[in-house]
Amino acid sequence: MARKVSQQLTDGTTIRVRRSRTLTGTYFTEVHSVRGVSENPLLWMNGGIYALYGNGDMTRISHPDYSYASSEAEAGRKALAFFVACAEDVIEYATKEGIPVADCY
Repeated sequence: MARKVSQQLTDGTTIRVRRSRTLTGTYFTEVHSVRGVSENPLLWMNGGIYALYGNGDMTRISHPDYSYASSEAEAGRKALAFFVACAEDVIEYATKEGIPVADCY
């Protein structure tokens, strides 16, 4: 990933992905233009993509679109797609329920 990866959402906000390389693997953290930095990054390790949460718990992503990447660049693109899909689901739900989207973030 030689460049910043970002995408604008349907509510006008933007999501970027921040990459951090470690001995364990590469972490991809969501950076939202309104909420700021997410506390739950994705980890790319040995080709698998894992969701990190809580006190260091991790779960392999099971959705076939996001579960495996053969390169760091591909993992970055998949991380962005994953974060965007999650955010768009929140936007759709909030809109359907008549809730301000910002209240759901």
